[in-house]
Amino acid sequence: MTAAPKILPDLTAADRAFEEQLATLTDRFSMRILQRKLPDGVTPYELAARNKWSFCETLALITAAADAGDLKVRTAPDGQIRFVWLPGSIPPLTFHERKILKAACRDLADGPAEIWLTGLAHEFGCATPTVLRALDFLVSADLLSRSAKTYALTDLGAQLITDQEEPA
Repeated sequence: MTAAPKILPDLTAADRAFEEQLATLTDRFSMRILQRKLPDGVTPYELAARNKWSFCETLALITAAADAGDLKVRTAPDGQIRFVWLPGSIPPLTFHERKILKAACRDLADGPAEIWLTGLAHEFGCATPTVLRALDFLVSADLLSRSAKTYALTDLGAQLITDQEEPA
């Protein structure tokens, strides 16, 4: 046997680096600045380029942050992450989602009620599944709440509507 000490690798360095990257990703100040600069949504590509991370690394970090509840994620039907935003802030909305939210504000002013999918689809000139997907997203973004078939406007959803109606 030799008397030379064995050099062991630092097995926790990768975990520490991941935690530091996760803290950088979920930093509220920098995410708010990004959300202002990119009103159409903060995509994983922009996060990767901004932080000089690989795309796979960025996706792993976004998934970990979303699982922890530090970020909200919008995915495409195939599971691809389209954009991220902070919980409690308003995500970018599509045309149909904005129209449905305005209709919800109009129709749900007296409290929770059922939203008639076919009526909204007819009103907006789109298919019923489009309205259903938009409603599901509005519920996941905390702009509407749902109990069975009844929807209600949340405080964040009402704030969005009042912010849009005020003249700039």
